[in-house]
Amino acid sequence: MPVSCRTNREEIFGPVVTITPFDNEEEVINYANDCDYGLASSVWTQNLTRAHRVAEQINTGDNMGELLAGCATCVSRSAA
Repeated sequence: MPVSCRTNREEIFGPVVTITPFDNEEEVINYANDCDYGLASSVWTQNLTRAHRVAEQINTGDNMGELLAGCATCVSRSAA
């Protein structure tokens, strides 16, 4: 979906997920911070260092990036 779609720009209550491709961390951080709303955010990655770096730069009320990255890392390691 384009970055400008309603589900990315407005508060949508319900089970909604949008997927937006990006080329680099700076671009996706700008996407995340270019919004009037921001109750929560999440950073999904297997790289815990990246999760910390990106999560620190996203301006939301609650950021689950570190927790989710840690879980993804645990799942990834146990599956190996």
